[in-house]
Amino acid sequence: MKTILQIILRWALLSIFFLPLTLAASVDREVISVLADEEEVSIIVTLKEEPSSIAVTSLDTKQEKVLEKLDVGEDLDKNNFDLEHQLETVNGFSGTATKEAIAILAKDNNVEAIIYDRPVRLLLSNSRSQINADDMQLFSITNEFVNGTRETVCVVDTGIDYTHAGFGGCTLASVQNGSCPSIVAGIDLANNDSDPLDTNGHGTHVAGIVVSRDETYRGIAPGSRVAVVKVFPDNSGFTSESTVIAGIEWCRTNAATYNISVIGLSLGDGIKHTEACDTDLLAIAANTAVADGLFVAVASGNDGKSDGLNSPACASNVTSVGSVTTGDVLSSFSNSASFLDLLAPGQSIKSLKLNGGFATYSGTSMAAPHVAGAAALFNQYWKRAYGLTPSPFTIEQKLKQQGVSIVDSRNNLTFSRIDILAALRPLIQFTSESIAQNTTTGDPSAFLAVSSEVSLDTALVQWNLGNGSVENRTMNSSNFTLFYLNLTDLAHGNYTYSVLGNDSANLFGETETRTVSIDRIEPTIVVTAPQNISYSSSFSLNISLVDQFTLSHTNYTISNSSGATIIYGVQENLSSDSAVWSDLVNISNTTFQNGNHTLVVSVRDQAGNNASVSVLFAVSNTPPSNITIAPVNGTIVEVGANISFSASAIDDENDYLTYRWDFGDGSDVVSQQNASHVYNSTGTFTFVLTLADGKNMIQTTEIIIVNDTTAPQTTSLVYDLEHHLQRDGATQIITSSFFDYSGVANAVLMLNSWEQNQTCSTHKTTLQCSWNLSDLSVGLYAFMLNATDNFTTPHHSSQNYSFIVTSCSDGITNGNEAGVDCGGSCSASCTTSSDSGSPGSSSSSGGGGGGGGGGGGSSRSSTSTVAAETKTETPPSPESPTDTIPAPVVDSPNIETSSSEVEIAAAENSASSGSALTGGAVAMTDAVPASRKKVVIWSLVGVGLLLTSILGTALIVRHRKNKFDWE
Repeated sequence: MKTILQIILRWALLSIFFLPLTLAASVDREVISVLADEEEVSIIVTLKEEPSSIAVTSLDTKQEKVLEKLDVGEDLDKNNFDLEHQLETVNGFSGTATKEAIAILAKDNNVEAIIYDRPVRLLLSNSRSQINADDMQLFSITNEFVNGTRETVCVVDTGIDYTHAGFGGCTLASVQNGSCPSIVAGIDLANNDSDPLDTNGHGTHVAGIVVSRDETYRGIAPGSRVAVVKVFPDNSGFTSESTVIAGIEWCRTNAATYNISVIGLSLGDGIKHTEACDTDLLAIAANTAVADGLFVAVASGNDGKSDGLNSPACASNVTSVGSVTTGDVLSSFSNSASFLDLLAPGQSIKSLKLNGGFATYSGTSMAAPHVAGAAALFNQYWKRAYGLTPSPFTIEQKLKQQGVSIVDSRNNLTFSRIDILAALRPLIQFTSESIAQNTTTGDPSAFLAVSSEVSLDTALVQWNLGNGSVENRTMNSSNFTLFYLNLTDLAHGNYTYSVLGNDSANLFGETETRTVSIDRIEPTIVVTAPQNISYSSSFSLNISLVDQFTLSHTNYTISNSSGATIIYGVQENLSSDSAVWSDLVNISNTTFQNGNHTLVVSVRDQAGNNASVSVLFAVSNTPPSNITIAPVNGTIVEVGANISFSASAIDDENDYLTYRWDFGDGSDVVSQQNASHVYNSTGTFTFVLTLADGKNMIQTTEIIIVNDTTAPQTTSLVYDLEHHLQRDGATQIITSSFFDYSGVANAVLMLNSWEQNQTCSTHKTTLQCSWNLSDLSVGLYAFMLNATDNFTTPHHSSQNYSFIVTSCSDGITNGNEAGVDCGGSCSASCTTSSDSGSPGSSSSSGGGGGGGGGGGGSSRSSTSTVAAETKTETPPSPESPTDTIPAPVVDSPNIETSSSEVEIAAAENSASSGSALTGGAVAMTDAVPASRKKVVIWSLVGVGLLLTSILGTALIVRHRKNKFDWE
């Protein structure tokens, strides 16, 4: 052992050595302390942050820069630093350093601090701090530390290694004569001798948790002593029940001799007892010890049961103890049940080990001695502070009441984990005369009364004024356990308060913190609506109620000029500082007549403060007048036309008027003053205008007649303008669609005055038909399309069209006939007209070979499409009507030689029946359509060509079968 002078001298030398170094970097004092005794030390080196004006250097680069100045290596005999970790969360690194390395680091301007790398481990010292045993052992009373002095815990277990330094390094002789510092007496009942030496290790570990005097692994009550009763044979974990009972009896018998106040039993029968087991022999023995005034702490068992305890833990009067982790979670191995008393640390507990050193054990065996040691501290304190010896029940209740609540997730039961310091504090409680928690009162006075379980020197009310300041008011005392105080003339505001009391040892207890609100200001009422004006339409109340604390009740009434109540409202049991009224006041209700009305609003807060306001307002409203509507009653309109509806009225109060139109045909109601509507069916309809000013509502009904005076429209027509037999086949297909709001009854195609068979399909307002014109020969054909609607008075439409039938044998190049006419059977008589410049020519897209036979490989290339060419889309069906249906527009035929599909436009609508479409097919190109004059010229040219080829055609007809009859 170094003398004090040697230690001071060494510290002085080290201080002189490190003094200039600490000017550059901060060196932890513990680093210097370790180096006073050792040649090396574990450290953490933190580096300085870069100033914001300097480019940031990467952590690795900066650390390497510092490490380059050291001799880094594992052998500290050759090197001065052994690097362990380079850190990221902090800018630094850790390792083991010599004095030389510390000196180098301390001088480095990049180093911020050199910190001692302290060990972190699960120790008995951790469990001591968990239950506040550390703080309690530093507390002194009458010049005596509260560490269990003069208290004895009787440990009934496997014995004790009394030679261990943690117990004082004793001998059997010192144990037997009572001179061992930690052991007052011992006996071996298992082997029937006086030597309690432990050969198992369990008893040594348990006793160490109670009384170990080791500086690091100190016990819960290191100032107390243990009386050791060995009840387990050497190296055995089993013994007989009678031996344990004998051990408990030995503790009872020798309690007065050795000042035994606590018995610790870290043992059990291994049986799950789901209720109190007071008839069990072990339980009887343990309960008897409690009846003698001994506190008995018993392990609950390590079977992991959540509904039962071992014996003797199941005895009613003992204190059963379960285990928690250092994180205050109930250990999975610990037994618990509804009658479990307490919890204490019992997992990974490091204590004294057999034959020297330390060992880490887990189990409720480790938890029970924590409670036994706590009971020893409790006994010592009460005897010194109050001159009282607490009963086992008092100790258990205090540990329960003032511990930390832990929930066992297996059974959802809550238990108390012991907190020794909290349990020893005086328990001060408000009595029934005290102000209730969260009370709001308008009374500026209050009366407080508290009681204490032990005598107090003083009791103070800590009255928090809510502005950061606290007033300490000394309470009056009728004796040393009852205190009271009258508070008067309290100002308006929120307050919190608690009562503190100190005992003779100056250990303070404190009540819970309570709140009180002194409310001396009445609530505020703000009425935004109604105001003191005249109302002509319904409105919503807009009333705000505010209190600085809590509202309780509010109501309002609205009465007429005679005092009769029209409407009212009530809100009760309010629990906030604000409320609103937003009810709708429907003055269209017949109870509201023109004239003055009074609104009265009242409110009360929870302190009993009342407030009310009164508002006078008038009701004045007359219905709208001078109502005009268009169209007038009986107006006749055309189906599908866009009809304008309008209305106007005058309101004497200038109320906002609303208009709603119901057109009577099942369509949606329109809410606007002026509207438009399309009737998609014929008939007589009743439309209704609803006009409202907020109080009054007027409905006006009118009749409108919807007729259909137009013939069906041809919306599309598709056929070949120039039909080439070899290319397109002998059948011309014509398809057409017709539209009429009344529906289309039928459609007829007349070819050279002969009606053709058709296939048609109908869908409400449309009719689509298809005609197959077969056995066609070369020539010019004219056809007429007739359509009739379904209206009561039918309307008809009739349009004339034409197309040309050409052939490889007509001697004319029709489109592109290369390889057909000019390369086939009639090549000698073929003309050489341009493919695109002469009427009726066609462009071949395939084909090949031979004379006037079929157009194998050719494509249909001269298709024309007839469509209503309007400024808008194709006339709609009634399911999706447009506002208007403009008349179709069509140009005169302009037969182009293009091989693309063309569209035929419908002729302009006219008032006369049958004028929906006129003229022939019109080829649609990107250019503007040709004029009617140009169409006529090209038609004449086509007729001339037809006449010149008629003789040749006749010859061809003779050789064809099933052709059209020209007669």
